[in-house]
Amino acid sequence: ARCNALTRGMRQMGVRDRYFASRSGPAASRQSSGRALPMPAASKPVARPWPEAEAAEQPWIELVGLGSALWFALVSYGRREQLGAIGYLAMSQLSLVFLALAATESLSVRGGLLLWAGETIAITGLLCVAAMVDSRRGTVSLNRHHGLAMAAPLLSLGAFVFGVLTVGLPGSLTFIAEDVIAQGLLVPHPALAAGFVLVTALNAIGFLRIWTRVFAGSEPDTCPDLLPRERVGLGALALVGVLMSFAPQVVMHAEDSIVPVVEGASDGIATVAPRPLQRRSPRKSSRPSLARRSEIASLPPGRASP
Repeated sequence: ARCNALTRGMRQMGVRDRYFASRSGPAASRQSSGRALPMPAASKPVARPWPEAEAAEQPWIELVGLGSALWFALVSYGRREQLGAIGYLAMSQLSLVFLALAATESLSVRGGLLLWAGETIAITGLLCVAAMVDSRRGTVSLNRHHGLAMAAPLLSLGAFVFGVLTVGLPGSLTFIAEDVIAQGLLVPHPALAAGFVLVTALNAIGFLRIWTRVFAGSEPDTCPDLLPRERVGLGALALVGVLMSFAPQVVMHAEDSIVPVVEGASDGIATVAPRPLQRRSPRKSSRPSLARRSEIASLPPGRASP
């Protein structure tokens, strides 16, 4: 309800039309004066991701995103239990989303939104599988190989599928998103692009290390496999992730109305002063006032004006 009220207020003040006019020049101004430009209601109240951040502060935000991703990736290597290692791996991948959105270039923002959508499905499934392994075996140490793939093949398959969707197997939605982000960062920020590729490589190697320690090995440990209800839940989640990887244009089409808003984070959109609402003057009534009616009533007959 608050979002809808804010949207109606912005439409009345003309903030949206002046924004598109300032972004596209006189042609957009003439177009916006004739008809409203299409824009989803969910993105209308959003002017920029960080209203207080100016263009000079954007590089620091990008460095925070890259530094967080690299730090969480290294901490994942130092964890000795599989659930903690996977948790820090997931946080490293989500920090890459922060880096891509902070860059505010068209390709990087589009890739960041794609990565956000892909990681939502993949990380959810990977953490569910890791929690299932812990509930069956207790805390699983990464100091040795447990060989759970022979005792629980479906559980190991689910961990592998969600893991490669998380770190970006070629052909997955995450891989497409990471490629788009790297292309968007390469020309304006080559150092950030190199750091981005380094973090993705570290996360991919880290996941393979975790998976081989838990599910590979010549001396398998005992572990119950997936229950029927668990197969249904994880299977549906994996199906959604795979379908999104085969049809990324569906997700990209949903982003077309969001990217122009996030792109303008460094263009000073928040500095556009809203047009103040003009209070309407009270409508003059055609009926005479009470004093005029009393004056008319006191006049002798025949002299009362209409």
